[in-house]
Amino acid sequence: VCNVTLGNKDLANIINGFPGDPIDLRPFDKVFTQDNIKSWWKNVGFLPMTRNAVNNPKTQWELGEGSAPEEGTARLVILIDDYNVGAKKVEQMGFNKNILSLQPPVVSTPKIPEGEEAQIQALVDGKAINKAGAMFKLGLQVANSRVMLETNKRMVKLEKEAKANKERKKKKESEEKDQKAIEAFNAWITKGKCIDTKGHPVLNKDD
Repeated sequence: VCNVTLGNKDLANIINGFPGDPIDLRPFDKVFTQDNIKSWWKNVGFLPMTRNAVNNPKTQWELGEGSAPEEGTARLVILIDDYNVGAKKVEQMGFNKNILSLQPPVVSTPKIPEGEEAQIQALVDGKAINKAGAMFKLGLQVANSRVMLETNKRMVKLEKEAKANKERKKKKESEEKDQKAIEAFNAWITKGKCIDTKGHPVLNKDD
């Protein structure tokens, strides 16, 4: 009888073959080559500023002003028309057309708060002082603007207040526990200092 045990060390060989095997039997070595990796980086835009990925045919565009280029918009409109035609055919066949109720994504324009005070409050509420996307939506263009400085001051103040409230709550809970312990002790003395068979004081259930 021959017993064979497989362990974690065998997993790599099971998936990617053994050294010396033909390249077709080693899928990872065949796919993840330097040339392939460099081509992927080029296609998707390894550097964010290239944004080559948005030019891929599989990119999902949105309808509305400021979204897809003319070709992308035309392709999306054709797709929507085909989808609606398919929904009508499904209904004519006697099926529930509501299963084909998807709506195309539409560009939503964020509302920029008017005035510095509204911008400050929006940053404070969203805790977005270090979030570039949120600041962009608020229309903040200068990193050291008064809005940013004032937001930072208010957030520091709120953090200190939250910490102080937490400490006060903790102190109050501790004082309440001490008070209950004193009351329980006084009640135990008043009742004659009763103890059980193990020498433990007999207290009320609530104590």
